[in-house]
Amino acid sequence: MPQRGREWHPNGQPEAVKVHDFPDKQLGKAIPYGVYALTANADWVSVGVDHDTSEFAVEALRRWWRKMGRRAYLGAGQLLITCDGGGANSSRGRLWKVELQGLADELGLQISMIRHITANHPEVLGGPCADRPKSRRRARAPDW
Repeated sequence: MPQRGREWHPNGQPEAVKVHDFPDKQLGKAIPYGVYALTANADWVSVGVDHDTSEFAVEALRRWWRKMGRRAYLGAGQLLITCDGGGANSSRGRLWKVELQGLADELGLQISMIRHITANHPEVLGGPCADRPKSRRRARAPDW
């Protein structure tokens, strides 16, 4: 997500930050879910403190749509989501699909999803999947 503004530190003295959602004994756990609306050049982040679940992932989308998305995309009948497809938003997970379909029904949108392969994915790094042809499979929430 784009960063507006800059913060400078002396060379060789970067600010220490935590980059994963591992629990902190004093602060607990933070689980970020972000939405970046490419054509609107706008972003949204929801932060959870309990569990990384499909319900939370879909709730982040719901809140983004209500607060930003529907204004940015007036009259939209469909929504395309790109996601890494791991964890709570795994394309293999039934709960993600059920929750996403519920959101589609609630908002009256056709929601489609494509898998986004990140730079540290085994297919990119030459891991066990590297020899397979890379495809952008399009998944659609089932009509249950």
